[in-house]
Amino acid sequence: MTSEFLKEKLRSIPPDEFEQFVADVWAQYGYQTEVTPPGKDRGVDVWASREFPYPRTEVIQVKRYAQENPVSSPDVQQYSALRKQENADLALIVTTSRFTSEAKEIASDLGVEILDAHRLVATVSTDNHYRLLAEYAPINDTAGHRLSLEPMADELVESTGLEDPVAVRDLLYSFFDSHPPKPSIGKQATLHAFTKQDGWDQTTRVRWDSKPSLSAPEIADALLRDADQFKRGSPTTKNVALRAAISKILDEQIRPSPAEMSASELAEWFIETFDEEQIPAVLEYPTDACESAEKIIDTTDSVAVNRLRVAEKLEQAY
Repeated sequence: MTSEFLKEKLRSIPPDEFEQFVADVWAQYGYQTEVTPPGKDRGVDVWASREFPYPRTEVIQVKRYAQENPVSSPDVQQYSALRKQENADLALIVTTSRFTSEAKEIASDLGVEILDAHRLVATVSTDNHYRLLAEYAPINDTAGHRLSLEPMADELVESTGLEDPVAVRDLLYSFFDSHPPKPSIGKQATLHAFTKQDGWDQTTRVRWDSKPSLSAPEIADALLRDADQFKRGSPTTKNVALRAAISKILDEQIRPSPAEMSASELAEWFIETFDEEQIPAVLEYPTDACESAEKIIDTTDSVAVNRLRVAEKLEQAY
């Protein structure tokens, strides 16, 4: 398995922080670790030593490289002498990339241990280092709320006494734009596949990084303050009924914050937002993937940790 999701997360860690990440991984195996200050490392990025069950010292060189930038044989040759120079038991090179075939051969001949991105991901997965990785890698652990205002306005008009969908959309836009924390609002091309409109249209989308600090009833009340001018039909439409209808529609579109989600809600959100190229199962087997994700999720863990674990397990399963 390629495990591209976790590899991408490892490569997203800044180089200096990646050295500390490697040191922390070794610390979880009982080593005392030290990251060498820049300019004083003589090629050693991390020192790792322990006394139990027997004294051992390892010198580690860390290369946070892109996949297209492999570690070559000269890198291995230059590093091979450090084991003797530093009186270490093992010289090791860790990379987020790969090693050329020549580099692998030379490493074997010279006794240099190598850990490429594939083996590093296997280490994270096998030994459950997800919590540690989540501390260093930027993990999207917010629900990324997206509200499409035009369809919402149409539904409000159909379900309530409001009359003008454009005006309702403008009211929604104004409310979201002025309500802190300010979300991002933009136009996105949308194909209305089930209408008679031809081609692509523009939809106004409101997006939060996490649950907005507002509720559906608050939004409904804001709309109702100006709703009289948009009412259709009988003027006896009761605001309480209108408020309830608006709240129902908005409640269906505004998700809870990830920390408040159940395992099934988290699973559904993960499947919707995983990169399909990195995790093809979310496109090929969305229902099965969602069911598998729900079984994997541990709600006592953070959202970020669950996202990493689910991504890895879905790659392995499909």
